Amino acid sequence: METKKAVLCDDDKTSTLIVKHLLTQAGFSVRTAVNGAEGLALLGTEKPDLLILDLDMPVKNGIAVLEELQKTQNRPTYIIVLSARESPEDRAKVLSLGAQGMMIKPFKPVDLIKKVEETMKEGTR
Repeated sequence: METKKAVLCDDDKTSTLIVKHLLTQAGFSVRTAVNGAEGLALLGTEKPDLLILDLDMPVKNGIAVLEELQKTQNRPTYIIVLSARESPEDRAKVLSLGAQGMMIKPFKPVDLIKKVEETMKEGTR
């Protein structure tokens, strides 16, 4: 079976370590980026199945990344946003920009894996 590829874009080191570990355990090959500009560059070279994206990052935030991805065909099939910001406006914005889901930090590890599995099983784009 082919390994699924993921790009994790988050400037929080602890969050990155945890999420990378969880995704690796779930069978993903994971590349990480600490800001949106770095994340977009990785998306161009890696062609991942999944993008896990934080909203609040330096250089280029998650909303700007989603807006860039709207302009291109070169986008991951699945996008899940992680954020400490919990507002209906943020949720509506990220979903309107093509993300399949949003999770609020802090989250339970089992909930993240469940969200990834559900998103990928549903095949929503």
